[in-house]
Amino acid sequence: MQKRRIYIVDDETPIASTLAAIFKDSGYETECFTRPRTLLEVAAIQRPDALVSDYTMPELSSIELARCVFAMFPACRIFVISGTELSLIKSAVSEAPTPHLTLFSKPVQIGRLLDAVAHAFRIV
Repeated sequence: MQKRRIYIVDDETPIASTLAAIFKDSGYETECFTRPRTLLEVAAIQRPDALVSDYTMPELSSIELARCVFAMFPACRIFVISGTELSLIKSAVSEAPTPHLTLFSKPVQIGRLLDAVAHAFRIV
């Protein structure tokens, strides 16, 4: 069975690489990015099964990124991690064109994030 591919994007390199390492240790194929546009270039060549994204980034917001990824891969599961109060961003998140978007608050509980990703793949 082929491993699921998860792309991680966060403008802070230590966070992106730590999350990628955690998912890799959990049996996923991972790649981390600090720039959303670079992720989109790579995704055009190699499809992700899931995207884990920081909410606030330069170039594109996670919602804009979600729209682009969803347009390319409608089955991709998207997980957004936000340091902003969730109630303040729910309207922006509700505008994302995918039913596969899940929102997490910072600091994220890694176990909950891993469980959510695993659950999303089980229901596919």
